[in-house]
Amino acid sequence: MLKKPTRSKHRKKHRDAGFDFSTLEHRKLFAVDFSGAAAAALDHCGMQTEVVAVADDGQASHQNDNGFQRIVNGTQTDQHPAVGIVNNGCTGTLIAPNAVLTAAHCVENMGPTDGTFEVNGQVFKTTQIVTHPDYGSRDVDLAIMILSEDVQGVTPVDLLRETPQVGQMLTIVGFGATGTGDSGHQGDFGVKHEGTTPIDKVDDVSITWNFDNNSESNTAPGDSGGPAFVTIGGKKLLAGVTSGGLKEDASIGDTSFDTRVDAFADWIDKHAGTSPDGNQGGGGNDNGGDNDGDDQSSSEGTFTSNKKVNIPANQTATVESTVDVSGLGGKIVDVNVNFDIKHTWNEDLKVTLVSPSGTRVQLMDAVGGDSQNFTNTSFDDQSGTSIQQANAPFSGVYLPAEALAKFNGEAANGKWTLEVEDTYPEDGGRIKSFSVTIKTDGTTDGGGDTDPLVELAAKVDMQYQLNQVAGQYFEDLGGQGEKWMFGKDSWVYIMPNGDLHQGGSAQLIASFDASYHADPSKLHKAGDAGLAAQVDADLGLSSNGNYYFDAGGQGEKWMAGNDAWYFILPNGQLRRGGTGELVAQFDSSYYDNPSLLHDAAQRSARIALPDSFALIDDAFSDAKDDDLNWWE
Repeated sequence: MLKKPTRSKHRKKHRDAGFDFSTLEHRKLFAVDFSGAAAAALDHCGMQTEVVAVADDGQASHQNDNGFQRIVNGTQTDQHPAVGIVNNGCTGTLIAPNAVLTAAHCVENMGPTDGTFEVNGQVFKTTQIVTHPDYGSRDVDLAIMILSEDVQGVTPVDLLRETPQVGQMLTIVGFGATGTGDSGHQGDFGVKHEGTTPIDKVDDVSITWNFDNNSESNTAPGDSGGPAFVTIGGKKLLAGVTSGGLKEDASIGDTSFDTRVDAFADWIDKHAGTSPDGNQGGGGNDNGGDNDGDDQSSSEGTFTSNKKVNIPANQTATVESTVDVSGLGGKIVDVNVNFDIKHTWNEDLKVTLVSPSGTRVQLMDAVGGDSQNFTNTSFDDQSGTSIQQANAPFSGVYLPAEALAKFNGEAANGKWTLEVEDTYPEDGGRIKSFSVTIKTDGTTDGGGDTDPLVELAAKVDMQYQLNQVAGQYFEDLGGQGEKWMFGKDSWVYIMPNGDLHQGGSAQLIASFDASYHADPSKLHKAGDAGLAAQVDADLGLSSNGNYYFDAGGQGEKWMAGNDAWYFILPNGQLRRGGTGELVAQFDSSYYDNPSLLHDAAQRSARIALPDSFALIDDAFSDAKDDDLNWWE
């Protein structure tokens, strides 16, 4: 059975237990005959691998004929059908028809559709991965994977909803490494095993046990994210999620710990669709907050990329590191940034953070002179030290060149980009890591959970005034399956993965999911611009330039329609004269300039101009002239 290599964040919690942390090493997964895809999968899950001896006959030393038990003092089992393999290197438990509970460290740096869950002979892909917002700041090692479809033929398990007790017996289950308490784990992976151990300690976050004799079992590499069950009334309930331990080899003398499920049941229920009455409705499409319309609970998460991005030394260049943010509901109220950049002349660099909706905030530009490197460099609007006035070395928290509050009010989910521009051709380096910590208000609209992509689509449509051309999308003109629409200034195209780009420059405008490529009307009919065009076409709005301001004493502005007069209020509400019936809700800019309404249908028809096709040609010509690979 497995634990993730011990994380430094677990040490503080156990410091009072008398352990010598000066000799503590990160736990490794000693893989036997692991190579290729298997080793890569384990490495992706955060497990370091090291190849150990294989016998002359080619048989791996962890097989049964060497005398070791399968698991660290455990036994192979075909029970616990809801327990499956996560991402080919961890373990997880089905807690709703399409929701899996696992450890947050098993899904680090993964995009929402990158996860896999193997159970009942099938492999399921994820559509969303939600990490607990306290992961990284506390020992809350929990994540929920939302699957692309319900798992058939497997009954999800129920959660323990009361505090576990010291002395209570745990049944620990996982697909991780096996062995004995004397030998430690043997590095194998992929066969389900179970064992038992009593609880030795319970705190506000974790369940802990001391592996002090061979009558007990222990978790080991590969079991991360797996369950610890307690039995109440003959029923096994999920009490803990395997997180970590203190000994590298998981042998006798180890202390191991799981994250408590009952302590975070409300968060699990909200994202997985489970409930205290045992209802397992299934998760997905929830991004924080309740559905009563009054929820103001915050939602927060840190999202990290450790992918190394090279900054070339022989040319000026702009490089990017990206993270995919998911599971945060409501509007952004705070953003903080952290990165490590290795570079031999700091003053050459200009660094900008770009949100999924395309908003850009410059973090720094030309600071530090000939100093080298940015190490654990953070940006926070609440810092009292401006990066532009600070001196190297830059290791601390700084006020960015532009306020991060510029992102406030936007939806958080989607692709965030750290853009690093090297303005001088003789010094290079690399982006070593990049993370964003985002806090949202967690609110919903009272009629169901707010979909951040719908909000983003509305914002993009209002900004770019998207429309079809002659009822079609001119699919695959560039050979990449893209679909084209016209905006107020230029053509745009959406790629099969949902990325929306501007024609010619190929600049990324925003990132959606694949459903927006399948149905681009979700974009060009999303915002007030599309709504205004439809309303104008239906009502036949017009004006002679006199809006009869405040004729009804409400500061309203009036327009004629086909069958009645209509007025728009300062708050953007369009109402029918006489009855006061609400026709549509716009933002206040439509009150400030009512021509956005009564000329909307005419404006939407602009794309039928004879030179429309020439504009597409121009976009391709510009791309070729500038040697831009817009499709990549």
